[in-house]
Amino acid sequence: MTSPLKRHRLVVEMMIIYVLFSTLNSIGLAFKPALGELADLLMMTGLLWPYPLALALQRWVPPGTGLLYTFVVGPLMVFAFGLYLEKRFRLFFQVAWRLHLASLFLWYVPLLIVQSVAIFIGWLSGWPIGE
Repeated sequence: MTSPLKRHRLVVEMMIIYVLFSTLNSIGLAFKPALGELADLLMMTGLLWPYPLALALQRWVPPGTGLLYTFVVGPLMVFAFGLYLEKRFRLFFQVAWRLHLASLFLWYVPLLIVQSVAIFIGWLSGWPIGE
């Protein structure tokens, strides 16, 4: 019997990349004096996730909920999407190099989709986005 970590290798890799990406903003904030402009680049990762979703949902969700998006919503979406991909494309991900390459890019797909849909719905509805 194999361990769940080996069985769900794609999900594990996608989650590791998500966690690493999510910590870049905090690292930039914490080490701004030491890192200088590199810290600014690290802090800009927040513009990819969760900032656009927070702007799209600002009408319903109070400000300051970025941590909720980062540590609850994001991991759940990446986890669920990874499980779906493993189940749907099992044969494709049996080759190790494909799995590693795919996990580098696929972890962001559910985040991009949710943000795009939220922004589009808000735009169609005439709600404020980005104010």
